[in-house]
Amino acid sequence: PTRLSDKTLFAIDQFVLKGGKVLAFIDPHSEAAAMRSRMPQPGAQASSLGPLLAAWGVELVPDRFVADRAAARQVQYPSGGRQQIVDYLAWLSYDRAAFAGDDPLTAELNRLTFASAGILRPLEGATTKLVPLVTSSPDSAAMEVDKIAAFPDPLGLIRAFKPDGARRVIAARLEGPVKSAWPGALPEGVEAPAD
Repeated sequence: PTRLSDKTLFAIDQFVLKGGKVLAFIDPHSEAAAMRSRMPQPGAQASSLGPLLAAWGVELVPDRFVADRAAARQVQYPSGGRQQIVDYLAWLSYDRAAFAGDDPLTAELNRLTFASAGILRPLEGATTKLVPLVTSSPDSAAMEVDKIAAFPDPLGLIRAFKPDGARRVIAARLEGPVKSAWPGALPEGVEAPAD
């Protein structure tokens, strides 16, 4: 989702408050949107659910993607006048070892592939619980989106890569009571629903 109106965000907010389920795919950098853009700019292709994520007690770490050497897909890349096979740290392929195997959402899966995957983390004081479904390997790092936004350089990513041993949450389920993103007033331009 990009550039959702307050009216749409409020409708999602109310749907979830009434027990509705949402499956959201959000990215710090949408490669599909970048390909459609003539002049890609860092941050311009980021997904957003506006104030909803914070109200739900979770954050998509801004301007960072997961680089994971253990899960990197191999790509052909021109280097020194010839094509070279290199690990592209932004395109990741995970097998069952990265999944929450006992969770019904991932129990039947064998492999998932991600492009420019974001990092999810719970917010302090959240009323919800963030349940990891897919996590990176410890051979991963949080890297700046601007390294892949305009002209991705797989070899440059490898040179800049500094793993820190942390596992990062790439996909998760939220459990528990959520709060409204508009607890005191309706967003501008939205009328109160008729009773």
